[in-house]
Amino acid sequence: MPLDPEARSQALRSAVEALYSRLQSGALVETDLIDLETLKPPEHNTYLTRVFNDPALFEQQFGKFKEPYDLFRAFGDGETVLDVGAHWGYSALAMRNQGCLARIVSVEAMSFHIPALATLKRLAGGSYDYVHVAASDAPHRLVFYVPVVNRTVIGGLSSTGGTLVPYMAEVVASRADTFPPIGEGVPDEVRLAKVEVGALPLDDIVPALAASWQQVAAIKMDIEGHEAVALRGARRLIASRRPVLMVEGGGQPAVGQVMRDYGYIRAARIEGRLVPWDNHPKASDTFWYHPETTEALRSRGLVA
Repeated sequence: MPLDPEARSQALRSAVEALYSRLQSGALVETDLIDLETLKPPEHNTYLTRVFNDPALFEQQFGKFKEPYDLFRAFGDGETVLDVGAHWGYSALAMRNQGCLARIVSVEAMSFHIPALATLKRLAGGSYDYVHVAASDAPHRLVFYVPVVNRTVIGGLSSTGGTLVPYMAEVVASRADTFPPIGEGVPDEVRLAKVEVGALPLDDIVPALAASWQQVAAIKMDIEGHEAVALRGARRLIASRRPVLMVEGGGQPAVGQVMRDYGYIRAARIEGRLVPWDNHPKASDTFWYHPETTEALRSRGLVA
């Protein structure tokens, strides 16, 4: 007899927590791993094309991104927004749908997301581009672990070590009904695919974008717990351009320490404006801006 939805969700959550606990303690066993080459990679091209051409459909499917991404409405011609951790491109689409007219450049590590980003580049013309590389603090090779449930790749939760275990377990459990069972009465199979990717600091990535180096006005970063490391690799970029940052998991102490070292103010988005916010963030995304840019951001309508 199959488990009822609530029991299945709880079992899946427990399985994910146990798997990542073994990962963090260096106790993975052979059966915890699965070869990515044996799996069907995520395919988002058709869906991306549909939502690109139908703003109403995007609004219906991704309305939850409307509020956090509306701040990108203030960036326009002659500027660049970096989208670090692009997944299949929904964050870039969210910026566009909120009125961002700046050039958007995505930085994405996972190869199975690159075909969708190539489709987005074709659809968007010269206003969008991407770089297939991981963002880090030094040139090296990064090992990512990609969760796989019932042979379904969950590419958006690829991480360098599963540091956000409770969050990841909750996300996977909440999507239990989207993972077809392997067989009747068979427990859900939770495994990890191991992927090695080349990594560079943003300070090395951005100069390769030519004129975009001088135009970076904002950065969105969502890389599943690797944010503080990547921010340390953007010291020159942040010091010279002082962009606004939207950082997933910005409540992490390590992120806060890096941004305070850069002299930045942590902010919350309240009624479409940035307001200094020293308490624990209410949302997963936190915003950061440099105090010397306050007047310029106020003139854009970004600071209350």
